[in-house]
Amino acid sequence: MNDDSVSEPEKPPSSVVISVPLVQKDSEQRSIQQQPEVILIQAPKFNHPARTISSIVTFLAIFVFLISFFSFGSSSGGFSHLEFGFQSCCFLFNVAFILEIVYYGNLITHNNTYGEDNTWPTLNLFLALVLAGIGLLIFLTNFF
Repeated sequence: MNDDSVSEPEKPPSSVVISVPLVQKDSEQRSIQQQPEVILIQAPKFNHPARTISSIVTFLAIFVFLISFFSFGSSSGGFSHLEFGFQSCCFLFNVAFILEIVYYGNLITHNNTYGEDNTWPTLNLFLALVLAGIGLLIFLTNFF
């Protein structure tokens, strides 16, 4: 099998070395020496819309929960409001967890591309997966 057929994506360098002749005269040698000049290239800041949407959905879930909780005793159908609020809240939190999974998956890809550390994004991705699994289990067992 040819080694050229299997290609792995190359990491872009975190810095680029450019050789620029700098004149340095030694008292003994009287010569011109070249010294490399290092220019650091910073990775672009990671920004993904899933984080913003996740925050909005989380706020909406808390809002729905509070509205349904405080309207529980105000009418004869209060229990149905409370049940609907809990179902909606649980569903919205699951949507937020899934959006967090998308965010951290893309963050890990970004960090791999630019050679950055993935310890915390991987831990957060695992936590979001666990919370989404628990939320899905609660949603399916209690509301269906």
